[in-house]
Amino acid sequence: MQEQEPAQYNIADIIDNGAVVTYFQPIISLKDKKVVGIEALSRGIIPPGKDIIPPLDLISQANKSQLSLELDRLFRKKALHTYQKIDPAAEVLLFINMNPKILDSEDLELGWTNRKVRALGLRSDQIAIEICESSITDTEKLIKFVENYRRHGFIIAMDDYGTNHSNLERIIQIRPDIVKIPRELIDGVHTDFYKEAIVRSIIHLTRNIGAVTIAEGVESEQDVLKCHELGIDLYQGFYFARPSQCCIGSYQKCRETIYKTLFKLSGHMKQHIQEKRDCHLGFLKTCKTLLKKLDLAAVEDFDTILNSTDIDQRNIDCLYLLNDDGRQIHKINLADTTRPYHQYHLFQRIGDNSDHSVKDYFVLSFYEDADIYISDEFVSYTSKNYCKTISAKFISADGQQHTLCIDFILHNMNNEKRQRSAIC
Repeated sequence: MQEQEPAQYNIADIIDNGAVVTYFQPIISLKDKKVVGIEALSRGIIPPGKDIIPPLDLISQANKSQLSLELDRLFRKKALHTYQKIDPAAEVLLFINMNPKILDSEDLELGWTNRKVRALGLRSDQIAIEICESSITDTEKLIKFVENYRRHGFIIAMDDYGTNHSNLERIIQIRPDIVKIPRELIDGVHTDFYKEAIVRSIIHLTRNIGAVTIAEGVESEQDVLKCHELGIDLYQGFYFARPSQCCIGSYQKCRETIYKTLFKLSGHMKQHIQEKRDCHLGFLKTCKTLLKKLDLAAVEDFDTILNSTDIDQRNIDCLYLLNDDGRQIHKINLADTTRPYHQYHLFQRIGDNSDHSVKDYFVLSFYEDADIYISDEFVSYTSKNYCKTISAKFISADGQQHTLCIDFILHNMNNEKRQRSAIC
């Protein structure tokens, strides 16, 4: 089918004649080993050749002609009629996109979709309403719109979260059941640390509010494996299946890809877990090597011990010692590979006599049952390296308790910076 120029059709005729075809793209659960949803993607068609009208152009023409609501209802009607033919036992959710422009329609009847669903013998909890909230400026209308659909039992999905003007406040206002992470963030996530960090943060946020995540636009096996590693719940994209008019056939065809991916996933996760385990054990070994030297040593010998002990500094972002008051008593032992990312003083490392007494790595290392404390991952504001802190207490020769703190590098951003500089 060939896409046509805007001048070759009349939007009112398209709507009056119902000249729309609906494609469906599967949404995959690797955990359940099956398709759990299908997204309806509608396109206008021009007879007699049934050429496809680009969707954005069709929606744009409807907006200009003040026919957004009529076109949106036609899309929903076509999708619901096709979905009705699916066996309910399949437990497949239907995802329907809502054009944000319909919120501005003065004659918007908020019960239209609910009545249509019931008339077709469907249930509202089988339907997920996708909202691209970043395109909506009237927050009051958005909240009213979402609350109405939620009251009728529909599932609320936030589309393209993390792009354009998406913000945390909208998450609170909408309280979505599903958050779809866009292709812009998913594509290449297995090689892009910053994308990985953003996707990881979105996943953490959605888990804290009880929402399910969908990775949109997945096209490579490597990105699927990385997304699973990060904690993505569901997947949608060309890697599993392209949109198809035959929604049942399209998701039956992707079963082979699902099982092929699961086979690869098993090996990938074993390797990932083993690498994390080896890395963790390596960090602990370094920490214990230093503790063995420091334990019962004199305070005045700390500097010599730290600089003479044979440890691999390449994976250390910084290292420092604290006294029993949480004050830093030793200058940071900084490897050359982790020099400050910025020169401005706000981003420089803290020096001797700095107060760490309220830091978790100091407070928790003093508990009797926590000789070694291991932090969550974080990005250092000084080096921009992705790190994890390990702290441990020890007793010096004078009988005073001290704390050894080491920030270990999980991902070295300075190396990437130097590589970029070399290319430039």
